[in-house]
Amino acid sequence: MLMRLSQKPLHSTIVVISLCLVVIMALRTNQVSARSEPAGESHGFAKENSNALDPQKFIFQEIAGGLTNPILITNADDGSGRIFVIERAGQIRIVKDGALLTTPFLNIQSSVKSTGGEQGLLALAFHPSYESNGKFYVVYTRNRSGDTNGSNLILERFFVSASDPDQATLSGRTVLLTIGHPTYSNHNGGSLAFGQDGYLYWSTGDGGSAGDPNNNGQNLYSLLGKVLRIDVDSAAPYAVPASNPFHSNPDPNVKKEIWAYGLRNPWRFSFDRLTHDLYIGDVGQSSREEIDFQPAASAGGENYGWRIMEGSLCYNPSSGCDQSGKTLPVAEYSHALGCSVTGGHVYRGSNFPSLYGYYFYGDYCSGRLFGLINNSGWESAQLVDTSYKISTFGEDEQGELYLSDYAAGKIYKILYQEETIPPTVNSIVRADADPISAFSADFTVTFSETVTGVNVGDFALATTGVVGASIATVNGSGDTYTVTVKTGRGNGTIRLDVVDDDSIRDPSNNPLGGDGAGNGNYAGGESYTVIKPSMTFASLDIYDGWILESTETSGVGGAKNNTAATLRLGDNAANRQYRAILSFDTSSLPDNAVVTSVTLMLKPAGYSGADPFTTHGNLLVGVCNGAFNDDVSLQLEDFSAAASKGKVLTFTNSLTADNWYSKSFGPGNFQYINMTAVTQFRLRFGKDDNNDFGADFLKIFSGNAVEANRPQLVIEYYVPVP
Repeated sequence: MLMRLSQKPLHSTIVVISLCLVVIMALRTNQVSARSEPAGESHGFAKENSNALDPQKFIFQEIAGGLTNPILITNADDGSGRIFVIERAGQIRIVKDGALLTTPFLNIQSSVKSTGGEQGLLALAFHPSYESNGKFYVVYTRNRSGDTNGSNLILERFFVSASDPDQATLSGRTVLLTIGHPTYSNHNGGSLAFGQDGYLYWSTGDGGSAGDPNNNGQNLYSLLGKVLRIDVDSAAPYAVPASNPFHSNPDPNVKKEIWAYGLRNPWRFSFDRLTHDLYIGDVGQSSREEIDFQPAASAGGENYGWRIMEGSLCYNPSSGCDQSGKTLPVAEYSHALGCSVTGGHVYRGSNFPSLYGYYFYGDYCSGRLFGLINNSGWESAQLVDTSYKISTFGEDEQGELYLSDYAAGKIYKILYQEETIPPTVNSIVRADADPISAFSADFTVTFSETVTGVNVGDFALATTGVVGASIATVNGSGDTYTVTVKTGRGNGTIRLDVVDDDSIRDPSNNPLGGDGAGNGNYAGGESYTVIKPSMTFASLDIYDGWILESTETSGVGGAKNNTAATLRLGDNAANRQYRAILSFDTSSLPDNAVVTSVTLMLKPAGYSGADPFTTHGNLLVGVCNGAFNDDVSLQLEDFSAAASKGKVLTFTNSLTADNWYSKSFGPGNFQYINMTAVTQFRLRFGKDDNNDFGADFLKIFSGNAVEANRPQLVIEYYVPVP
């Protein structure tokens, strides 16, 4: 489902808008304040101000529903394309291939205390080496003995199942850190992420109630109201990095895990995946919601002011507070616009260039979406006013952004309509030179912009003089794709066409050619000239033959016949096995021929007894580049000599319309065709008949039969143009 929403009047009550309704209203520019001082580099953002984004162009595409209180969206960065969603009560769900999986990835509801509205399973972070070590970390609130309202904050490590990547295991779970959070149920914080330095960062709330009565935010003896930084790889359960700002503090009571402090309830922080700067959405008390910032080059130790300050305002005391040493927010807004900030992410995806470099954040109470950017000074503006209870933002592996609607239990992908012009096919050109191999021909298809949904079904072939051509694979991304075509048999031309069925779409969801199938059809591409001469070789008479082995499994000896018009394959009544050899003089192939197709054709002459394909399985064919022995003449030793490749072909009991057994080589076996002498094949069935003492063998025509019935070797090739 796609949805475009814009802002409501400034002081309106929140109205739930039908998901089918599109509301567009004017953007207001003076509702969010930002610090005028630069706070970090602009990183080359090419926007003059936040008003460069048009609120009417934001679209919210529903990608998952049926969730219960979703509060976190993330990915494992393991190449799987999956999106992981936390449900507050204690489950982690997976959205995979566009569908919400029924079975949770992790269910620890029995461990989680979620009776308070801000309690529950709060955070999830996958180890940077998750793809190889399977480790991930969660934060949740757990019952605290004798404390009805409070809890313990738990950081715990889990592993993915060794047998199912969509399932975690409870085996080996380990608690790394427990923080007491007594008396109050609120302000538990709730973000967890690995930094570029490989350390794990965890944001904690100030302990709850209002006004931070225990002054935890400013207290370096407490782990509450902080961002913590620990090393989960160097020691058990963890180590404190020596580069932490308070690591060398001589006071033993100072918590060395602290990275930054002075926070009230940091609900969602994130690292910019390009610059590695840290953005923190810190929920305010009664006047200000704020976004705090820490540049990637920081050595830590920032004091973001709470409870001395609430945003840029004094809180305790209410006036004349000491602002020295405090890091003020880079953006803030009053409670006229909302009541609880939800920190977000900097957009680093590729689908929407206009959004690149903007930090997006929102408000849980009002549903407002804001944008923040630093262009020689921080600039922030309200962008869209939605009906959503925005509880979290998240990224997929490609850096595309999502948000959750806590109340409705839905996840939306944030889209931006860059333009309304639908994509078109710019060109289809040959990627290889003429003449071409019979097995593969590549076409390069270029679109007018980045598109998705390109697959085999979007293409068709127009051919002349060629049969059996087909589209094999489609690979590529963005605006360029390579279509590989199997070119069949015969000489002629092949042209690749696009058949528009509206499945190919640009980032703004415009279909190819615009709405309506067929208006994006494209048939003006280049054609391949298919030049594939073929030669048909009939098997040689006195060099063909069959042997009846001396015993059932000897593989040698026994009677040999190289003059019969038919060859035998199977066994006789004494359970002795028949095998046969076919010989083709392939020396007439041009010395510089590039083989593109090899087909062996056998004509059946009936069978004796039971159907040997039933009693003996499939007919197996080995090949020799040359003769099986030094002499091309048929010899007993040919039947025990090594093949160039065994089982090069496997025949089943399937005949062509004109009564032939026919099988073709794959390209990897073309090397076994001898272009200077003979190529020989040895035929046998795959198994015996369980000693039933009945004669059941297949008869095929040999080189001593009339030419029309003799085995044939059909070789297609081309001679490279100088």
